Amino acid sequence: MSKASVTHMVDRKIVKSTGPVAIADAGGHANALTIVGVSYKPRKMDKFHRDARALRSGTVDASVQAFLLGADGKVISEPGLVYYNQPKFADGVVELVPVGPLSDFHSTINMKLNCIPEGVERIRLVSSVHEAKERGHHIGIFGVMALYIVDAGKKPLTIQLYEGFGFGAGAVVLGDLFVADGKWQFLASGDIIVDGLPALCSTHGIEVKEEEASAEAAA
Repeated sequence: MSKASVTHMVDRKIVKSTGPVAIADAGGHANALTIVGVSYKPRKMDKFHRDARALRSGTVDASVQAFLLGADGKVISEPGLVYYNQPKFADGVVELVPVGPLSDFHSTINMKLNCIPEGVERIRLVSSVHEAKERGHHIGIFGVMALYIVDAGKKPLTIQLYEGFGFGAGAVVLGDLFVADGKWQFLASGDIIVDGLPALCSTHGIEVKEEEASAEAAA
């Protein structure tokens, strides 16, 4: 499996991501909000390149998803995937929220980490290009993805940068949120998934029915 290059910001310096980063105390205020924001920067390319034309067309749709996984690596239940067709888990404990034109992010998930139900061992964050295979798009269109995990006051808890996606892949695993040593921690990944979100769904125990995939592609 190929990997994107992953770095993060420490004291305004960019260093290689090598281990977990503490995000928040586990067992703190139940309604404390943690915000995951992702932004995308197109790679430099000739304006006549097919990827440049695709970006100008406005049909390249990238977003962030969250898999709520049990100890077996499978989603805890069918609602255990938060994505564009299923934007809310457990009354908004994890929720994909719309972003406005003035937002710093292209895609945002709000999380109340200390309300995550028992049985969820980790939250896997993924960025994928919508219908990548059907539309002939891929994450290599983007030169850099930036993942910001911030608190409710927009104070950065960690900033991770991903680049070097190559061509053809539909998704990248940004990393996992989990509890260790009494704290919520984030471990960056960068694993590139050639077959995109459907392949990740299959890996994590979600059956992607052929007729559903066909209907989504036709939408």
